Amino acid sequence: MATKKNHIYTNKERKKIYKTPKVKNTAKKTVPTKKSEIPKRRQIVKDHINPLMWKIVYCPALGANVGIYDFTKTEMKGHSVAKHKSTTSVLNLETAVSNAVKIYEDDIKTNITQQRYFTKMHALVCKIKGIGFVKITVGEIKSELRQRYPEKYGLYCITALSGKEIKKKR
Repeated sequence: MATKKNHIYTNKERKKIYKTPKVKNTAKKTVPTKKSEIPKRRQIVKDHINPLMWKIVYCPALGANVGIYDFTKTEMKGHSVAKHKSTTSVLNLETAVSNAVKIYEDDIKTNITQQRYFTKMHALVCKIKGIGFVKITVGEIKSELRQRYPEKYGLYCITALSGKEIKKKR
């Protein structure tokens, strides 16, 4: 194919000229969770969270106490059983909350029913040895629910992250 100075190339000609070789993906793949492991992990989370119910942990990032309530249990049984690291991070829950650093705060998402208890959501992050970064989501409890839930903040969810996922919202 001869190239001319003022020639306009078609798409087929462009593909032939600028053909790039395919690069093999060398990224480390994670092993997917087996369905048989999920009920076992759910039981581990349940057994660890039940004694912590209505317990209060001080969080220096928020400058206040964070309560672990019933909505925490329902949210964690769903999210923290997906990955092995997330399940392990639940076992280090008190340490993670007490050593966390605040990264951003956001309004609640109205389409998520579990967030109906809150007015604002705060994202905290903590690095735990052996697990890596852990994201802790804490909600600011609505004032009309303060008689039932006495603390200003309630723990919503805890999830293990890779270092690339930590982003600050504007």
